[in-house]
Amino acid sequence: MRWDYDVQNAMRDILLKAPVTASLTLGALTAYAYYGAGGLPTQGLHGLELISTIAQNIFHHGNFIHLSGNIAIIGLFGWNLEPQLPSKIWMIIIGSLLTIPTLFEYLFFGANFIGLSGVAYGLATYAIFNLTDFYLRIFGAIWLFFSFVAEPLLADNEIAMASHGTAILCGGFFSMFGSLFGSSKPTVKPMNVTHLNEAVAIIAQTDDDDADEAFEDLKNKQCQNMFVLLERGKVLGVTGFTPVDGSNDSAWLSWTYLDEVQQGKGLGRFLLDGLLEHLSNIGVRKLFISSSDYKEDGECIYAAAHKMYESLGAQKELIVEDYHDEGEAKIIYSLINTSQEAAPPSTLDPIKGIEFSNPIRAEESKNGFALHWAVKGEGISGLDTAIAEADKQYFSPVYVVLPADVSKFTATDLKDQGFEKVGSLTDFYEVGLDQIWWERKRSNH
Repeated sequence: MRWDYDVQNAMRDILLKAPVTASLTLGALTAYAYYGAGGLPTQGLHGLELISTIAQNIFHHGNFIHLSGNIAIIGLFGWNLEPQLPSKIWMIIIGSLLTIPTLFEYLFFGANFIGLSGVAYGLATYAIFNLTDFYLRIFGAIWLFFSFVAEPLLADNEIAMASHGTAILCGGFFSMFGSLFGSSKPTVKPMNVTHLNEAVAIIAQTDDDDADEAFEDLKNKQCQNMFVLLERGKVLGVTGFTPVDGSNDSAWLSWTYLDEVQQGKGLGRFLLDGLLEHLSNIGVRKLFISSSDYKEDGECIYAAAHKMYESLGAQKELIVEDYHDEGEAKIIYSLINTSQEAAPPSTLDPIKGIEFSNPIRAEESKNGFALHWAVKGEGISGLDTAIAEADKQYFSPVYVVLPADVSKFTATDLKDQGFEKVGSLTDFYEVGLDQIWWERKRSNH
């Protein structure tokens, strides 16, 4: 698959998404590796020593089939259930499944039993009523029937029926009163790598190329500054931000998409409201939103998103025609956080020299190229060489994006080379320091 992880990342994902489930399975595997099959003897033990031995025997198993069956069921359903519930509630459920079935088995049949079957039975029962995946629910029902009804008829050894039956009742109890343990309402939560595949799949509903790019970007930055819209552990949408380089209080809206099935329910607005609340808390003054007017069958595929941005108060600040491709403009919105007091303008150092470098492919542009620059030396250098290279390679158009003070310093030379000012982003770096966009089309020179 395109979004597969290597083993190291997969193990990290498991520990992040379902740490309690992972701990249970690792505990059982460790006990089997160290002690082998069978449990610790309980004959002649009393009091705390007996309780301690019974607790240890929960992680012991009679044979490898017993072990592998339990950890497979616990791993499967725990992986899908644990992210849906608050960690404290999940600990209560697991703790109950570890202790209550064990207590009943001891009271009715004594201490001669081992294994995590109580947890497996309880989670399978809970999953039948709470998972949204139909096939997992059916699998859970079939497994429960075979294990609880058929296994005693087929197995040669004694089965801990009291423990299994009590675990099923516990799982059913938690299912019946699930509203007490977690809300089914969507919530906006910080994104982590366990959400990555689901988030990228949502992006792919709109654009496969964006999905590929988003996967690499989010994986590389470990989903930093990203958020997901969750409902019972399922990702319904994704959003986030990227701080503006050279600014302390402005940011770009990052990958923002909503599952197509969830659109039209107000969830997109809910998702962005959650992000904006976070941005306000960390002092972001202005949010910039990059989009386009790409059309399919004559309709802009981002029209609904644009309408939502505008409903939040965002304004179009810049339109660069044919930037992404011929007929597809780059559109940049801005949204001002009116509750955030802007920092006073800083004193800028005077510009003495700017050095331009040869053109490279402009970001997210099929045909455009961009000149990079650096504050260096005195006067303006490298511009003639860069433009000569652009003409030699038939690069067109060529863009230069500059802070307002650098733009002012280089304006005459840029105009001499055929550049025209396209527009600006107000207060981009800080209040009073805009970002200026220049464009040079080959026909202008």
